[in-house]
Amino acid sequence: MLDNIIESNNVSWEQRPLLAPYKGTFLELFKEQVKKFPDHPAVKIDTSILTYQELDNKSDYLAQVLTNKGISKDSLVGLFLPRSIEFIVGILGILKAGGAYVPMNPNDAKDRLEHILTDSGCTIVISKKNYPLPRFSKNSFDVINIKLDKLGAKNFTPICKVIPVDSLAYVIYTSGTTGKPKGVMIEHQNLFSLLTIFTPKVVPQDRVLQCMSTTCDASVGEIFSVLSSGATLILWQGNDFRVLKKECITYLVSTPSMTELVDKEDCTHLKNLILGGERLEEKIVKRFPETVNIYNGYGPTECTFAASVTKVIDSKHIHIGKRLSNGQLYVVNKDLQLCAEGEKGELLIGGEGVGRGYLNLNKLTAEKFIPNPFGEGRIYRTGDLVRWNKNQLEYHGRIDRQIKLRGFRIELDGVERTLENYPGVERAYLSPLNGNLIAYITPKNVVIDELQSYLEKNLEYYARPYKIIPLENFPWNSSGKIDYKNLPIPTQLQAEIYNLPDEKEDKELAAIWRKILSPELGIDKYPISLDDNFFDLGATSLNVLKLLHLLRKKYRNFNIDLEMIYKNPTLKGLSQRLKNVETGQFKSKQDVSKGALFLTVLKVLPSTLYFVFGYLLPLYFFAIFSFLNPILWLFYLAELIISRPLKINPPNFALYIKNNLGLDKLNFKKIDIVEEVPLENINNHIFCVHPHGLTDIHVYPIEKHLFKKGLKYRITFIKELFYFPFLRSILSLLGYIPALEKSYQWAKSKDLNILTTPGDVPEFLTSHHPLKAVLTPNLNFFKVALKTGMPLIPILTFNAHKSYKYYPLLFNYRNKLRYGAKLMPIQPFRGRWFLPIPFKVDLKIAFGTPIHFKTKQDPTWEEVEEAMELYKKSLQELFKRHAPENYPAMEIA
Repeated sequence: MLDNIIESNNVSWEQRPLLAPYKGTFLELFKEQVKKFPDHPAVKIDTSILTYQELDNKSDYLAQVLTNKGISKDSLVGLFLPRSIEFIVGILGILKAGGAYVPMNPNDAKDRLEHILTDSGCTIVISKKNYPLPRFSKNSFDVINIKLDKLGAKNFTPICKVIPVDSLAYVIYTSGTTGKPKGVMIEHQNLFSLLTIFTPKVVPQDRVLQCMSTTCDASVGEIFSVLSSGATLILWQGNDFRVLKKECITYLVSTPSMTELVDKEDCTHLKNLILGGERLEEKIVKRFPETVNIYNGYGPTECTFAASVTKVIDSKHIHIGKRLSNGQLYVVNKDLQLCAEGEKGELLIGGEGVGRGYLNLNKLTAEKFIPNPFGEGRIYRTGDLVRWNKNQLEYHGRIDRQIKLRGFRIELDGVERTLENYPGVERAYLSPLNGNLIAYITPKNVVIDELQSYLEKNLEYYARPYKIIPLENFPWNSSGKIDYKNLPIPTQLQAEIYNLPDEKEDKELAAIWRKILSPELGIDKYPISLDDNFFDLGATSLNVLKLLHLLRKKYRNFNIDLEMIYKNPTLKGLSQRLKNVETGQFKSKQDVSKGALFLTVLKVLPSTLYFVFGYLLPLYFFAIFSFLNPILWLFYLAELIISRPLKINPPNFALYIKNNLGLDKLNFKKIDIVEEVPLENINNHIFCVHPHGLTDIHVYPIEKHLFKKGLKYRITFIKELFYFPFLRSILSLLGYIPALEKSYQWAKSKDLNILTTPGDVPEFLTSHHPLKAVLTPNLNFFKVALKTGMPLIPILTFNAHKSYKYYPLLFNYRNKLRYGAKLMPIQPFRGRWFLPIPFKVDLKIAFGTPIHFKTKQDPTWEEVEEAMELYKKSLQELFKRHAPENYPAMEIA
């Protein structure tokens, strides 16, 4: 029953019993080999050899030196040495003293070395005189310069420390590809558990090449598997794989990238080859003779080098396989629920190989090393995308290599595989750069035009690379993997342009694009072509909103909408479309005479002036009287104090009077209210009203309904008005709060509901429309909703637009005037008798079902857009269920 796959609720996961409790240390295994094979070569470099007995003696002596300097359990000791016999002696000496080794490569950058020394807090660093440490800002450590011939004495008595299994064995720092290197802490029991079941087993007759960087975890598999089995470790020198034949290497651990340098003829003695650290491809397997047993190794540094090692039987179907017997593998979805067979999910690793965590990074440790929801102990979240397929685990890349580009989700690993399936392409790597996909391929002689034709047939347009860069070879890093950070940057990404704008309007639009995109994408260094696509340059939905705002401001025309940008994404197309704005393309087909225009102005003047200046009348009166009597300014100071308690708890009588004035009866013939869910006892919800009308007459019945239901609520209002004297107190008294994020946070803390209009100004300016919800320009509203976690209740009002007569043609005409937008900031309108008295209509109000979100402290714009899309869908469904018969279609922008 050791290989059983447990099926539960149509879910597959691998849970094999552990063979034995893995409690011990590598040093115990090493001592056994010293007793069995004292004169057997343990480590060799060129012509220098140390036997097991010699290695044991010299490391004992070093352990005594370190003990005398205070090294004990969990003490971190730096190893600033290249691949050498001294390095191996250093490891054993540190472990025997009870400490943990921290490997450092003398060829690494000074910044990396300084970070490791500072972060690890090493008090002692072992080195050699010919490898002096760089001068750092803080040198608070002792340096021991090791000399092999000085290690050991005739009358030396070795120390015999008992090493606790839960003490640290080593701390290896990751490459730091996404930030500063992280120190991964591995304990003796983790290492012991791996060595006990290491596959394929290393035997005393093996000669193993130590070719992996000593600062990466693959070296752990090389070094410790050899010294715990009595085999011989051959230290690689000169980066020449001809050593395989010269030294009769039988066992090799490497990366697929490094094996591209291996000649088939040099594999005469090679029996076992473990390849890991990168995706293993069929063509790599075929490079080796059939006599070589090839294993696909998988395991993160955090799980002691290996979690699975699987023999490759069929090169056309390469998989991770099954776990090693010291752990468990789980495939889960984003909610940490087990995935079904064939369903992709994140791989979690449990068992004895899971390390202690990250050094000095408690928060990150808690995020990545979590309690096992399926059993005992902890599990590590790998971030790798896998799936079970016929009881074998398939690797599908990194979860963090799933990107969203121009609204489309793209799996970079999948695009890379498509590129590599093209005849002649050996390896491919895809990198998002400046909002574009850049493909790097080898070799250099691939015909790019033919490759692009192939991609057009096999990839969706949004997943095709913007530029393909052929390379002779990929650069490597110290771990033997492709060094993606040092790939050549395509400096001509935007410079290879020939159709540059020369007309004034085109240049001005290009300048606007550059202004929007430069801070995020850095395209300010490159010219923009007439053929450039705004979205291909990396524009996001937020960039689109910025562009819309700047264009409306430049052309003083609110008829410029999002659809125009999306339908004309190229600089040439959008510029031409905007030229039509200036030539009056958006004016009504019906010519408006100056006389008719003047009569229209007279009709709307009383209502429009009342609306524009009505809110400010208290301010005007205050300004006049305070000028005549300056003591009134003391009232303003007192108001700042008074309005705070009013905002927190406005007197109930004020809200009672406000909601019982009978304004609904004056304004509407009949009001029908529909609740999809009972509103009683609802707290901490956001009621979202659509459409955002020119006046609040359709909001009064909604507020009155909430008040009668006994709900506690506040209404968001224009934040600028709260800065004016007198108005601040009145608004607070009537239950209004400024439309700010902190107001939402405050309402949540007070268990209050909020009544608001998400459409904001863009929707306010379309008051003449029967039902138009303008959401895209107001993405920040949904960001606030996610941050507070308050559910949204959509509300649709029908027929509110009939309360007034609007004049959109006059509103459009204002854009031809220099100060038109300032003189007429709203839709011109009138009510009955040319006064701001609404026409009586039948009003219908529909309260929708609450929309719940998970609270996000710092939501991404992708999450914000997803929340908006969910809200849009709910609005559309609410409209379908409750719209009156033959009601005009709802628009959502």
